[in-house]
Amino acid sequence: MRIDERIFLMGEEVGEYNGAYKVSQGMLDEFGPRRVVDSPISETGFAGLGVGAAMYGLRPIIEFMSWSFCLVAADQIINNAPKMLYMSGGQFGCPAVFRGNNGAGGQLGSTHSWCVESLFSHVPGLKLAVPSTRSEPSGLKSAARMARALPAPPSSAAHSTATGEWQVPPSSASKARSASSSARVA
Repeated sequence: MRIDERIFLMGEEVGEYNGAYKVSQGMLDEFGPRRVVDSPISETGFAGLGVGAAMYGLRPIIEFMSWSFCLVAADQIINNAPKMLYMSGGQFGCPAVFRGNNGAGGQLGSTHSWCVESLFSHVPGLKLAVPSTRSEPSGLKSAARMARALPAPPSSAAHSTATGEWQVPPSSASKARSASSSARVA
């Protein structure tokens, strides 16, 4: 957000409360209420606003308090945002990031704890980024500069401990460690 004035964050409790799991801590103070926008619990509404803002040239990061509830906004995430580049004949895309905490977390009910990211992996035009380590969500901060819609649900149990921003190369996997052999278990 420091690099690009078009980027803004909108979602449930991202401002005054500093985000679920404190993922947006200090951002309201640094960027102000025009770029860090608290929304009501209305996933369909703020996801749709994000799609419209992206079509207008902004770079929204739409935060779901629990990624399980992204299904409430499925029409915007899987039907509107990823198809905009195709539907406009390549004239403009929909550079929006949809993110939220994913999977099991402490004392969360079943509706807050399931993983739905695989549902998005088959949507044409949608890029999906699912961090697998504690440091990877930090790199996804740069995703707002991409030209297409990107759901990015980090695990509730694996929040970033890294500082700063680093670029995650699109369409690549991280290498946790090297090995000279592998085992096949059937």
